[in-house]
Amino acid sequence: MRHTARWTKLCLVPLFAAALTVAAAGTRAADRDAVTQRVRAELATLLKKDASKLPLDKPVTELGADELTVVEWTMSIERAFKVRIRDEKTNDPKTRLPRKDLSIATMTGIALEAIDQASTKR
Repeated sequence: MRHTARWTKLCLVPLFAAALTVAAAGTRAADRDAVTQRVRAELATLLKKDASKLPLDKPVTELGADELTVVEWTMSIERAFKVRIRDEKTNDPKTRLPRKDLSIATMTGIALEAIDQASTKR
């Protein structure tokens, strides 16, 4: 009987760990979706457009954002998530203008990275 109990415990530990991993992955996906929606909503507010009509992968400069809008967008995301986003993440280091590939999807990744960094510092 003692061997059976030990065997059961040994079998359940990996299953429990796998369940936690799946749950964490699901949480990260939900977090990513929530961050994406907030990043999109912040840009939509600044551009005075419907958030649902803003594509995730199109450069924000093609959506009507200028340099000032990108700065305001970055600041609004920093306030929303209580993080700091370095200028090098959103601007081209040579021209100091917004990156040509900066999109809602790109900014979501930048915001998630900043959120992760802020959570590890706490």
